[in-house]
Amino acid sequence: MYEYFFFYGTLRFGCPVSSIILKTAKYITTITLHGNLYLTEDKYPVFVPGSSGTVVGDIFEVPSNLITQLDDYEDINSQYSPYKRVKMIKNNITFWVYAANENFIKQLNKSKKIPSGDWIKFIKKHRHKLVEK
Repeated sequence: MYEYFFFYGTLRFGCPVSSIILKTAKYITTITLHGNLYLTEDKYPVFVPGSSGTVVGDIFEVPSNLITQLDDYEDINSQYSPYKRVKMIKNNITFWVYAANENFIKQLNKSKKIPSGDWIKFIKKHRHKLVEK
């Protein structure tokens, strides 16, 4: 059995982590969603759904047995995680996405917005800043 997922950050098609975790997943397409990307304190992207802004990401068909591993990777069961897994629909595809949880949204620092909404473009331009301590 499979589930569809929208990945907008480190699990995007072509990113090093995706090739490890998503070995048995199948890339379907790249789409955009309404919302914004923000950089967390740990320098990872988080998606905040909304009516303004556009976020670029990839739809994958993911075997059901990987869902727990993905939840662990995104650390959604931790009280400190900025993520929650929510279901969305676009282009007649129902999929899961790891979006910002309510606690993260309350603490949101709008100055850390990723203006392009595209993590891959952002890391190509700002990679040196992301690895600084």
